[in-house]
Amino acid sequence: MASSSSSAYNTFQSSKAGRGPGPSDLEATGESQDLLRDVDEYRSKLEKASFYALEAFDGIKRQGVQDTPSARVAFRNHRRWFWIAQLSAWLLVALTYFERPLWCNNADMRKNVDAPCRNIMYPSYEIDSVPPRHNIELEVILLMAVMVDLVLLARAQGPNVMRGQAGPRIVVLVLYVCDTLLSLHYEPGSFRMCPYLRMAMAMFYSNDVLRKFVLILQSAPAVLNVFILGFALMAFFASAGTTLFKETQEGKEYFPDFVAGLRSLFKLITLGNFPGIMLPGYTDSRPVGVFFIVYVMVMVFFLLPMLTAVIYNQYTENVDAIIAAKNQVQTESEDLAFEALQSDGEVPIAMVEDLCSEVVVVLNIRTANSTSVNRKRAAFADKDGDGFISRSEFHALLGDFRKQRIDDAAVVPEVERMFPFVATSPMWQGLKDFITSRKWEAILMTAFSVTVLHGAISTNVDFAYDIVFSCVFSIECILKILVLGWHEYFSRSENNFDFWITVVTAFATLSTFLPGLSASPSVVRTLSTFRLLRLMRLLNWIPGFDVLLRAFGHALPEIGSIAKVLYCAMFIFGVAGCQLFGGYINTDPRSSQKAILEASEFGQGGYYALSFNDLPSAFVTLFALLGQNDMFVVIDAYTKVRGNWAWIYFVAWWIFGVVICLNIVVSFIIDSFVSEFQKAKTLKSQTDD
Repeated sequence: MASSSSSAYNTFQSSKAGRGPGPSDLEATGESQDLLRDVDEYRSKLEKASFYALEAFDGIKRQGVQDTPSARVAFRNHRRWFWIAQLSAWLLVALTYFERPLWCNNADMRKNVDAPCRNIMYPSYEIDSVPPRHNIELEVILLMAVMVDLVLLARAQGPNVMRGQAGPRIVVLVLYVCDTLLSLHYEPGSFRMCPYLRMAMAMFYSNDVLRKFVLILQSAPAVLNVFILGFALMAFFASAGTTLFKETQEGKEYFPDFVAGLRSLFKLITLGNFPGIMLPGYTDSRPVGVFFIVYVMVMVFFLLPMLTAVIYNQYTENVDAIIAAKNQVQTESEDLAFEALQSDGEVPIAMVEDLCSEVVVVLNIRTANSTSVNRKRAAFADKDGDGFISRSEFHALLGDFRKQRIDDAAVVPEVERMFPFVATSPMWQGLKDFITSRKWEAILMTAFSVTVLHGAISTNVDFAYDIVFSCVFSIECILKILVLGWHEYFSRSENNFDFWITVVTAFATLSTFLPGLSASPSVVRTLSTFRLLRLMRLLNWIPGFDVLLRAFGHALPEIGSIAKVLYCAMFIFGVAGCQLFGGYINTDPRSSQKAILEASEFGQGGYYALSFNDLPSAFVTLFALLGQNDMFVVIDAYTKVRGNWAWIYFVAWWIFGVVICLNIVVSFIIDSFVSEFQKAKTLKSQTDD
């Protein structure tokens, strides 16, 4: 490091630590202005490098922060405030569940019942809605949190703010405010943009959800080709069916015209009522069965699997493209961070320590003894030990930082750190070996088997038994935490699993003795049954089960991402369903829908709970439709009370929820299992050799 840089570094460290002459002291004493400029330049380098490091961590190219101290401070505050704005956006979504549905304000609905939302004739969850005044107050508070974040980001990025991630958020916020003001001046009818804007804001604050949503939409062109082929085949069979079954019972019931034929054939794709649709024609003439068998084979056994393959292939290609783009952004941003710090192609290790500290501040990471941790990070990156970090070492440092790896040494348990003499004790080492051995696991499994047998035989709550086994499993958790260390213990999923089961069952036992926590025997019995979940641990002893667990664990992150997207889609479809169908499913004798529903299979089967009378009910209805069982009982009912256009809504949900999202999940599960089985097979062949 050059002499001036070294002086700047020492001054920067002194001012940061609160000792020695800081910049203000230098100015007050009239010392070298050149050194002050060096300190400012040093700080500016660190802040620029930390911004590029942040881009590398997220893999997202942002509009640059303006090169002014106030802009950099605003960006740092934005990063600190970001989680509050993100939480506020999702709380706005949650607020939708507690708002009175718009159809309850409908004048026609209120002619029959004064408060239809609270009437059992209009089935719903009957959740108490937030009063309008309080609702507005909550909206203002949450919107202010989002607005503060956007103001900070606008201050940091300046005129370029609309070109970055903040642009869509600002547009949504403006539309949201306009919609809210309109609703205050005019009584809202059956439609409001507000719920959709809330979900849009939440998605724009959740990059992983937004990215997956975009990936699915990018798959649409490839999927569209298969849909065109499918529709052409359906049109051919519908036209043929209308001609073949003319003036027959089959034609009257299922093929009276082309559109009705399409609806009947769509039902056959889902196998929702395959024999039922075929039976009238098949009963009259056995050869009619060939028509339906050929159709089912073409559409169900050929076209739908092909659609699944196309969706998965296109989705994975898009994912690979996103990963490649993300890796490129990470590499470019890491290079820019290095260029901001380097001198003669290297960065002093002391400057890297400061960069780690700056990144921790920007990312708002709370780490105990962060100075020591950052020193370890920098020292670990300096492979050749020359006190400087090369470009390749810098890339490795940020890569390890992203993975939260500090060093490659084993984590020392807290007991050994507090009492060093314990680490060399033969008794302690013997205890560690025993607690982490298969023998200890076998003893625990034996104890667990006793709990299972006792729970199966006993019909009463045995408090003495619960106390004994709660103590056994609590001691097991304590011993493992002692010998492994807190961090190492909770880094393993099976230990987290055991710990929380032990906490729940121990609480159930203690609740019978502690004052103020007295619980009924049935509650204790119910909570104690969580202990049976330890049965899952026995599966580890089954040969090959570890492969299943690894495959499931490999697929789980992707399944979780798709589940988030599915939730967002269910929210959007649920809100739309409440606005389109709210109040139309009822048993009100004064409504025009009552007689129609009673005469339908929907009413005769008691499906009234599957309504869109409030958002929670809409979620359950949409989830039930994902299973496709009796799906058309529900669709036909809504078609009768709202019109044939209702089919568009339900077919759209079937396409997005079943055909796209669920097929992606199934494909990833199959891919993960095949991959893990292949790895296990390769490993076995190598072992045999």
